[in-house]
Amino acid sequence: MAISALILSSVDEQIKMLSVAPQILPKLQQLIEDANTNPDDILDLIRLDSAMAARMIKTSNTAYFSPGFRIANIEDAVTYLGYDEVYRIVSLLAFAQMMRTPLRAFGLQAGELWRRSLACALAMNNLAPLLVQGEKRTAYTIGLLHSVGMVFVDKQLVANKSPLPSGPVDEGEVRLLGVTHAEVGAYVLRQWNFPEEIVEPVRCQFDPLDCLAHGKLACLLHVARCIMQSILRPPAEGEPMPEPDPLVATMLSLATDEYHEIREETEGKFTLLEIAASDL
Repeated sequence: MAISALILSSVDEQIKMLSVAPQILPKLQQLIEDANTNPDDILDLIRLDSAMAARMIKTSNTAYFSPGFRIANIEDAVTYLGYDEVYRIVSLLAFAQMMRTPLRAFGLQAGELWRRSLACALAMNNLAPLLVQGEKRTAYTIGLLHSVGMVFVDKQLVANKSPLPSGPVDEGEVRLLGVTHAEVGAYVLRQWNFPEEIVEPVRCQFDPLDCLAHGKLACLLHVARCIMQSILRPPAEGEPMPEPDPLVATMLSLATDEYHEIREETEGKFTLLEIAASDL
């Protein structure tokens, strides 16, 4: 579905007002994945945002990330934590402030979108071994940013004084704006130069089986969203636990027992990461 000129204009204006932090992440991923990258290039990229660099050192010393001794500088973080942990910290810092805003049109209080993003990112990270390549950084990023479009759609809905109607969120968005937050999120991620392997699963999150080029990552996101929902809104007594679509589970060769094991592992890590991320 094409995004209307009105929505594009609104989104482009919002993007201009944001910091450069989100644009660091795709560049960092490219550097990490290049075997010929000089570690100094990674350090220089992180130092572009001095406030982020300072917060990164602080976050590196939290219980969730700390290697057991004090991290004193960016060089220590890269050396002792490794690229994967550094990437996770930078991704959290780049989007923490944006994702913590309340979304009135969606009925989300301050911090609720952030918690959803954290839980989904961890679920994607734990599900990534189901992929042949085990693309953990890519999977983690998709989970963290899968709902970023909600931030931009919310501003449009609030400006129009258009509360979402009851029923599925994506259907209500289409009814009011002609587009879903998944499609808006994909547009934003392209503007920030994220690769298509991240953009397309976000765009197809409501219809993962329609994602042709990166279908397994889209299916992975579908499962991660089920895990996220079960963690943040546990079913009442007697109600069934949210389960992924059987066809999606089959596409990933994901057994029911394995799904519940990953869910439990994700819930445990989420509790720890939420504490670590509370002061980002």
